[in-house]
Amino acid sequence: MGDRRTPSPVVVAVAAVVVVAGLVAGGFALFSGKTESGASRGVPAAASPVPAQASAVESHEASPGAPAQASAGQAPSQAGQGQGSSDRAAALRDALTWTDDAQRIDAIEAMMNVGAVETLPVLEEVQLRMDPEAAPTIIHAVSVLGKKARGNDERQAAQTLGRWLHDESGRVGADARGNVSVLVDALGDLGSHEAAQALADSLDDDGLPLHVQTLAVQRLTELGDPAAKAAIDRFSARLAAMPPLEGIDESLRTEAVAVANAAEDRFQP
Repeated sequence: MGDRRTPSPVVVAVAAVVVVAGLVAGGFALFSGKTESGASRGVPAAASPVPAQASAVESHEASPGAPAQASAGQAPSQAGQGQGSSDRAAALRDALTWTDDAQRIDAIEAMMNVGAVETLPVLEEVQLRMDPEAAPTIIHAVSVLGKKARGNDERQAAQTLGRWLHDESGRVGADARGNVSVLVDALGDLGSHEAAQALADSLDDDGLPLHVQTLAVQRLTELGDPAAKAAIDRFSARLAAMPPLEGIDESLRTEAVAVANAAEDRFQP
């Protein structure tokens, strides 16, 4: 064995610096938590940012006891995209059971926006009094989708809107009063012969207030369907028999007379 020599102080100092530097470098790598694969080892990774449109399932499940609303990661405004006909109808039927009013309305609007005419039967099954919050959107959707569908589906949409108008005009409640005006406009927007006939029939319904009857005459005048002439003539005769009123009632009567006169001019042979 050779003689062991005692290291010089300089060598000892250099070695100490190297060791300390190594420890510091190792500690920094441990603190940064980075491995060669990029996975975090020391510090938990920051949560990913919330997407612009939250998942319908996540938002709906926040309500205790609420049924699932849509497939994971799908916002209500995305409902119906990429789905087949039967899937859309089933998805909307499920959506109508959701307890969140805004999400329920969003789902209906989404089907309307993608032109999902296959969902018409689902919408037409609704009893408006059971969903006063979504009722105006449902009414509008039936009109829009019915017009897009054409044919038998359009005729069925007109019959549904006419039935709803009759039912709502005989029901008491602020939502019912609002729905009748929405329904008159929806029939006018649908614009078919059956829609015009439903509007004409509504003029003989005592349940409609004067301002709504006036709106119906306006929409019938726009449509110009000859089937409406007899009902408009009866409306004009009732107005002629009314005595002058007071206040807002007289203003409504005066407006109705002006609209009826314009309608008569429109339907002159």
